[in-house]
Amino acid sequence: MMRSSAVATSAVLLLSVAAFELAAAPNFVLQQALDAPVIGEAQGKAGSSPINHGFEGGLYLKSGGQYHLFPSECMMDQPEVPWDIHMMSHHWTSPNGLNWTKGAMVVNSSAKMDGSDRRGAIWAPMPIYNPSEERWNLFYVGYTCDPGQVDGAIYRLVSSTPGEAGIGGPYPVSAVLPLVLLLLLLLMQLVVVALVLVLVLVVAAVLLLVVLLLVVLLPLLCRPCRPYRSC
Repeated sequence: MMRSSAVATSAVLLLSVAAFELAAAPNFVLQQALDAPVIGEAQGKAGSSPINHGFEGGLYLKSGGQYHLFPSECMMDQPEVPWDIHMMSHHWTSPNGLNWTKGAMVVNSSAKMDGSDRRGAIWAPMPIYNPSEERWNLFYVGYTCDPGQVDGAIYRLVSSTPGEAGIGGPYPVSAVLPLVLLLLLLLMQLVVVALVLVLVLVVAAVLLLVVLLLVVLLPLLCRPCRPYRSC
């Protein structure tokens, strides 16, 4: 009986805690639902890099008093390249979540369909602010296309503008980073090879000096002694 009472008491406490957490959590209240899209075909095709085939998912957030959007944008602008292969993402901003302006391009896929590029197609760009770095980080999915999308991987771009105001970038293209690292690795290899050559030359010089000393000293050491004569 006591055990049943304890279980009942625990259940009441858990229900009370859950009810308290639900009451403390903010409630989402729908205030307005628009029938028309806030970003449509006209906005997508306006300006440079027109978006010809609509939008897919991305991340919408509010920072610095403005709304920000980083969508997946379907280009459909290359012959025999499907709509879901050549993908871009621009930085869109809005003061109220209704009127949006397309800003700078953040990332652009290569649209290669021969399996040679891990970023043949890019999807789902999502920025997040890293307070320890004081930089915005943009993560997205890159796909190898051979010819369809396979072998997805997560990539990261870092805004070159510090602080929360740097959400718009620019975000240096991460494809440059492997090239820089490759050059650095090549330089390090050249330095290592040069050091090895110098070490080999030093060792060879020391051995040569030892041989020369032996050639000069051995005859002197091996010369027969003259017999001792007393007066």
